[in-house]
Amino acid sequence: MTENTHHIPPFDPPSFLFRLEDLLKSLYGGSLLYNDFIRKMDLQGEEHVLDFGCGGGVEARCVLKQLSFEGQVTCLDPSEYLLNRAKKRLKKYPNVTFYNQDIREVDFPPDTFDAVIIFHVLHDIPKADRGTIVAALCSTLKSTGKIFIREPIRTHHGMPLTEIRALFQSSNLTETQNEMVNSNEYWGVFQTQTH
Repeated sequence: MTENTHHIPPFDPPSFLFRLEDLLKSLYGGSLLYNDFIRKMDLQGEEHVLDFGCGGGVEARCVLKQLSFEGQVTCLDPSEYLLNRAKKRLKKYPNVTFYNQDIREVDFPPDTFDAVIIFHVLHDIPKADRGTIVAALCSTLKSTGKIFIREPIRTHHGMPLTEIRALFQSSNLTETQNEMVNSNEYWGVFQTQTH
């Protein structure tokens, strides 16, 4: 069995290409990239959503447009540079908060989030840290909460689908929806197991 390894890009500050990609997403591709993913979340408007690895806030902006003022988005990213970009892009929204921390270091109480979004983030986390990070994310969910994930599953840049499923199953979550976005990308929903 070969180890799925790849170069983890530096995010503080991010590379020039990553900053360019973030800018292009913000100007042209945010809604094209994220709207279908967000629509599948079927938000009612009052949810409290964690955007895990929010980057420059483009996805969070798309989520905020789906929420009422009773809804709340929490943006979490360990990159100070990217979180500052998110703060600038989202400054007109009063119902967003920002955390420049590792999820394992934030003291979110249980039953905080209705939804957690993981969009192209988990594969960039060192494999040794993924289990504790997923466990920390799962511990913040409400009993009816869901984790929405979209990840590349390519061998050269991504992670195996079997690993994604095993990480959430080890935190007692069940995969309730899934599809292959294309042959190299997975979309899924995980939620607390009910008996």
